[in-house]
Amino acid sequence: GGEVENRHRVDFVLVYEDEGDEETTETRKYYHDSLRKAGLLLADSEVNPEMEGRSEDNTKYVLLHAPFQVLLKRAQQLSWKMPLRAVEEYTDENGSNCFDRLPVHTPLDTHKAKPVYYTGQFRRDKLDVYLHYDEEEKFFTSAQRSRLVYDVLQNVKFSDKASDIGIDRLLESGVYNSA
Repeated sequence: GGEVENRHRVDFVLVYEDEGDEETTETRKYYHDSLRKAGLLLADSEVNPEMEGRSEDNTKYVLLHAPFQVLLKRAQQLSWKMPLRAVEEYTDENGSNCFDRLPVHTPLDTHKAKPVYYTGQFRRDKLDVYLHYDEEEKFFTSAQRSRLVYDVLQNVKFSDKASDIGIDRLLESGVYNSA
């Protein structure tokens, strides 16, 4: 159990076999501590989050959640393009817009058109200019959240060595079965 599965959405899951190997366990512990320092919340589980059942073997799951501020920081570091809020179209005091004054029929149906969103390079200090800036659950899609968490996983150390960094290396060496 833990606060990730009970209070927060799960953004990413790490899977491993607990075979009691001390070196692998220490590597995993160091990595988990590094993930916490990077701002992620972790919860260990013996229950497969997709099947909602206890695993039959020694399979363990680490459920990861990235708080909103961690996602914002990472999106800015990666120079992500995010959709800007739609600007209300200009209307005069009578409620008509500039297209209503044209003497010819225009191909633009301003009343039924889906809004077109422009994107801008993300900056945390300008949060209010982005779409859904006031709704943390809608600001990033599930796919975007997973991508940002994956970036954290790729850039966190798993030992004191400078070269020991990233989830891909841990997957290759068998510390985790999947991510």
